[in-house]
Amino acid sequence: MASKFCPNCGAPLEAGTRFCGKCGTAIEDEPAQQQAAPQPAAQEPIVKVNTEALQESVQQAGRELQEGLGEIRQGIVDFQPSTAGGWQGFVLSVARFYSSFPLMKTLVQHMFIIEGRTNRLRYFTDAIIGTLIGCVYLALVAIVAGICGAAIHEGFGLLVGAVLFIAVDLPLIIGGILLMRSRLHDMNVTGWLVILNFIPYLNIIYGLAVLFVPGTKGPNQYGQDPLAGMH
Repeated sequence: MASKFCPNCGAPLEAGTRFCGKCGTAIEDEPAQQQAAPQPAAQEPIVKVNTEALQESVQQAGRELQEGLGEIRQGIVDFQPSTAGGWQGFVLSVARFYSSFPLMKTLVQHMFIIEGRTNRLRYFTDAIIGTLIGCVYLALVAIVAGICGAAIHEGFGLLVGAVLFIAVDLPLIIGGILLMRSRLHDMNVTGWLVILNFIPYLNIIYGLAVLFVPGTKGPNQYGQDPLAGMH
């Protein structure tokens, strides 16, 4: 049986035939089996990952996170509510709880003033310190909320951010009211005037008065003069 045919006339040809017996067309030998195409060399990854170093970094981060959570848990366990009654007991309980957190102890020391008077300079500097500490915590809240939103769900990130924002804002609000109340006492007026700070437009005039009006010289009904001996 013929294994191939003439490419010119189609006549059957025997294996090894050099010329077609019918039309005389030269028959070319079949090309040798094509060599396998060279395989491209395996490319090395562009970025080499040191798995051991990466694993060690993850473990170290995990240990630091556990230590931080442990400190927070210990602070909660050690927390004891104040035995004082009324609003002062509530304020002291809040102060004691937040004092277990980094920087918050400084905020509490400068803004949670229950007794005594605060002069203008101390009022200004304590307010600045509290505001800066609050900004640090609010920035951390934004970062944590963003990470939770990207890693889990946007709605979950918003929920976490809202809860943490309230938790951070509580000592700022209470401390701000107490600090302003102490400044009003230095002016020999009732601390209830703090409510003026929440009235639009009027709070501008009120805020300037609290910042610039000097306190009474000598002791008044709210305590000793914080500038005694300096007048």
